[in-house]
Amino acid sequence: MADESVEGMKDDHSEDPRSPKALRLGRLLDAHHAATDLVPTGTCDVCGTLMYTPSPEGLRHLPSPGEFSRVQNWLEDNL
Repeated sequence: MADESVEGMKDDHSEDPRSPKALRLGRLLDAHHAATDLVPTGTCDVCGTLMYTPSPEGLRHLPSPGEFSRVQNWLEDNL
C-alpha cells in the first residue's frame, strides 16, 4: 500500500469532489480493495456509501467531500 496516511486530515465539505483530498482518499481505498458494484447503486459494496468513477483500469473510489470524515474513520479502522 502507498505510504499515505489519513491522520491529520480535516473534513472540509467545501472542497471540489475531485480535490486532491478526494483523490488521495480514493487512492487509499483503491490500494486497500477494488471498488465493487455487485448491485449497481453507485456505492462500493466493500466500504459503504462511497462514490467512484469509471477509469480505463475499472472502477475507482471517489468520495464526496461530505464523506471525508467517514472515509477517514473507515480507513483507520480497516488498515
